[in-house]
Amino acid sequence: MIPESRGAIISEQRGGFIGIGTYGEQGPIGLLPTGKKVVALIASGGVYSSGPAQGMDFISPYIRNIFGFIGITDVEIVRAEAQANPNLGKDSLKLGVEAAEHLAN
Repeated sequence: MIPESRGAIISEQRGGFIGIGTYGEQGPIGLLPTGKKVVALIASGGVYSSGPAQGMDFISPYIRNIFGFIGITDVEIVRAEAQANPNLGKDSLKLGVEAAEHLAN
């Protein structure tokens, strides 16, 4: 779930400060220069990247759409899932941190 304060920041930046520049044949063209990349770190209590709850993963498409709308289409998702489960959560957090560190180098 995206907290209301974060959603407001995204909405404000999307509509006010960082809007679309123009519309092309295939839809909106963002104001940001091409070639930018975003790494989104997502923590969740359950597992939504695979398994029976995969269809309920709304945050990944949302993040991709918001950044795509402003012109960033290269979006990497790093997850720390199952944080509600003390055993699985530790392992998932460790893998998420390792993936983020790898992307930072």
